[in-house]
Amino acid sequence: MPRWCCWGASPSRGCPTRRRIRRPSIRGFGRAAAIAFAGLARRFTLRGRLIGIAVAAGSVVLVALASLPSFAVFVALNFVWGLGAGITMTQSRTVIQIVAPATHRARLMSLFQLGLGGGGPIGALLTGVICSIWGLQVALLLPAGAMMLLIAVVLFRSQLWSMRTVE
Repeated sequence: MPRWCCWGASPSRGCPTRRRIRRPSIRGFGRAAAIAFAGLARRFTLRGRLIGIAVAAGSVVLVALASLPSFAVFVALNFVWGLGAGITMTQSRTVIQIVAPATHRARLMSLFQLGLGGGGPIGALLTGVICSIWGLQVALLLPAGAMMLLIAVVLFRSQLWSMRTVE
C-alpha cells in the first residue's frame, strides 16, 4: 500500500500527517479563463462579428510576427493569436450548430471537422514550400493577406456580420 494511504496502513506507522500542498498552476489559469470566456460568450449574440474580429486579429498577429520581433513580443503575440484561435474555433462550431437544420447538423459538423483536420497538414506543407522558396517573412505575410481577403469576402457576401444567434 502507498505510504500516503491511511486505509489499511500498519498500526505501527499510523497515518501520515503531511498534507499535499496545492500550488496554483497554469491549468488553474486556463480553467478560470475558460469559465470567464464562456460567461462572456453567452451574452454575446453577434457571434459572426466575434469570428471576424478574431480572424482579423490573427492576420494582424501574423503581420507582426513577420517583423521577427524579440522573444518576449513573440510570446505575447502567440498568446493573442491563441485567444483568437480559441474564439474562432468555438464560435464557428456554435454558429454551424445553431444555423444548420437538425437533419443535417451532424453531416455539416463532420465536414467542418474534416476541413480543419485536413487543412492543417495541407497548410503546413504549403507554408513549408513557400518558406523554402521565398523565405520566412513571405511565408507569414502571404497567409495574413489571404486571411484578410477571405474574411472580407465572407463578411461582405454573407449575413455573418449581422446574424444574431440566440440559443
